[in-house]
Amino acid sequence: MIVRCIHEKLTVSVHLALVLGIFFYSLLFYLCLFLVNCGELFFLLSLIARKARPTFGYLVNLDDVTPTSPRPGAIQRVINLGLSAIQVKDEIQKLFDERPIWLRPALAYHMPGDTRLIYFTQILPSVAYYMIRGPWSRAWIRYGYDPRQDPEARRYQVADYRFGPNNWPTTHQVRYCLSDIEIPEVQAMLEEVPERTEIDPVDGWLRPGGIKRIRDLLGQYLKKWISESDPTHADSGAE
Repeated sequence: MIVRCIHEKLTVSVHLALVLGIFFYSLLFYLCLFLVNCGELFFLLSLIARKARPTFGYLVNLDDVTPTSPRPGAIQRVINLGLSAIQVKDEIQKLFDERPIWLRPALAYHMPGDTRLIYFTQILPSVAYYMIRGPWSRAWIRYGYDPRQDPEARRYQVADYRFGPNNWPTTHQVRYCLSDIEIPEVQAMLEEVPERTEIDPVDGWLRPGGIKRIRDLLGQYLKKWISESDPTHADSGAE
């Protein structure tokens, strides 16, 4: 009798445990399904918002007309961001008054140390336009300035360099304005009077093969600097 009661109680307990287990498993399953669906919904909403978000900037190809002034929306956005954003814009404008073309990392590096950069990307279109391709690829250029018409713009042409896995930089590809490359041979090339009457899509105002020559020099000096600092990495690859 006692054994039967124990058996019946165990059977009820097992059945109850199974029912509760199935219930909580189902609850967890539908909760996960709900969260996934919500995640997809939020993702879709973010995509819609991203597409609807105005940029207010100019993305310029090598054969496009040079923008002479920012879009009204770019100025208004800076005003809407507040006083700190206006102060950042003023500092950025000072740098573009010093020179007409900047790469974004170099521009941020030259900003005063106490300047807030939280709105940096949103403010840039109020000061400069963005060149997509060509000798000034991915550079920000002061409104009204056309590097295709000014041989002095050769100093601000962009050279990209791809690093091997064992070299110093943490990014695979780094871009430089030529004037920022402190290599004597590169600076000597910039002092040469351009022979071109119009720019080349690759070499810009430089002589034929100029950009390739600069990349080669970057590779040579990089290996030299690495070997001087750490001889064990003298044979590290660089492209």
